[in-house]
Amino acid sequence: MKRFLRPSTIIKSIKCYLPDEIINLVIYYSKNKNCLLVCKRWYDIIMPSACKCNTCNKIVKMYDMDLWHTFDDDICHGSNISDKNYYDNLKMILKRNPSVLQLIPNPTFSLVLVTIRNDYKSLKYMQNLSEYKYIQIMKINPFTLKYVHNQTDNICLEAVKTCGKVLKYVHKQTNEICMEAVKQTVVALEYVQNQTDEICIEAVKKNGLALKYVQNQTDEICLEAVKQNGLSLQYVQNQTDEISLEAVKQNGLALDYVLNQTDEISLEAVNKDGWALKYVKNKTNEICLKAVKRNYYALDYVPEQTEEMCIEAVKQSSYAIQNVKNKTEKVCMEAYKANKESLQYVKNPTFKLLVKINKYDTNFNNVKNLYLDKITEQNLGELVKLNGLLLKYVTNQSENICLDAVMNNGYALKYVTKQTEKICLEAVKNNGYALYYVKRQTESICMEVIKQNSEVFKYIKNPSLRLHMYMYEMYPGAYFF
Repeated sequence: MKRFLRPSTIIKSIKCYLPDEIINLVIYYSKNKNCLLVCKRWYDIIMPSACKCNTCNKIVKMYDMDLWHTFDDDICHGSNISDKNYYDNLKMILKRNPSVLQLIPNPTFSLVLVTIRNDYKSLKYMQNLSEYKYIQIMKINPFTLKYVHNQTDNICLEAVKTCGKVLKYVHKQTNEICMEAVKQTVVALEYVQNQTDEICIEAVKKNGLALKYVQNQTDEICLEAVKQNGLSLQYVQNQTDEISLEAVKQNGLALDYVLNQTDEISLEAVNKDGWALKYVKNKTNEICLKAVKRNYYALDYVPEQTEEMCIEAVKQSSYAIQNVKNKTEKVCMEAYKANKESLQYVKNPTFKLLVKINKYDTNFNNVKNLYLDKITEQNLGELVKLNGLLLKYVTNQSENICLDAVMNNGYALKYVTKQTEKICLEAVKNNGYALYYVKRQTESICMEVIKQNSEVFKYIKNPSLRLHMYMYEMYPGAYFF
């Protein structure tokens, strides 16, 4: 059996009964797809000119805009369309266009749930459902409560348990419903018509910022609010010292909202968070020191920095020295001990500081790289006594400077421009391996080396027989050839 139908004819007939929205659906689902029966009116309009399944009377297939046709073997049962696919595709239509629900005569509850999940406004097409069905709907989309005319306490309870904000759609509020709503979200407190102390306390215990919605504030409610979140102090209408103190104990930054600051409140605030020093009006030394101990960044907000405060700051982080106004030797030394890189923030170090650093750190690389251009020749001559390797940077080397350098570190001989036997002898006395840098190895120098360490003998260039004998006398049984 074959039947043919021009699209213009079917569309013309459909227009008499259905809106353009439904016509578009018919056209869309007719493009080489299974065309489904979504309502009785649609079925009655299409079926006179289309083929149906002989078993279940559902429309089977419709092809192309130019020619819709079907064949006898294209039946639902055992072939192209199953009941499961039929309803699955129908759900797909409702997801795309929930308003189709109003055209379906006696839709199943599962179809209603699918529609409401995507558009809560669709419930306005469905009325006189049982309380059980409404409760199931509230679990899926509680905002549908807006369109429930016959509200019951059970329905409203289920709705606010899912989303407290829907309390604004409840016709008759009870304490139980309001309590469940604020338990779900404290924002619901804004919609509570009759706020009791119990409901308000429950809300601020969950989130102190809910104090914003409390109509009649009491000291008890305010205390509970600031204990949960100190920043809720901004919504307290009548501040007391007790409330303010509890607020800064919870969050030091709540000090910004304290109207009457006392030293006790300020100390408690900076003890909780050093950043709170920013909001302290009367910055005493005690408060500032407490803040810096808590957080070294607080040093930025100290009007009169003391050495003790600065030391506390650089002990926490050496980079705090950037914010130190008066970089004393003691402060700089503490920063250097914590991190050598912090020395780059000290622009004009004193010679005394350099000497202290040199005593503390024999590897003077950080200092010499940063401050070599600021160290005078005279100062450099003094520094080689502490670090002989700095002889490398001395241009006018005297014998005394060189002696001081090699007596501190024998390896400084490497940087001596004019070696003398006296200098070389002092170098190997300090470190026998300095022989490696001796240009003119004399017997007296080599013998001094042998006295210290037999291992250094290998660095002697062309040792004489006398040196071999001396080596044998010093270390009997040793064999060196």
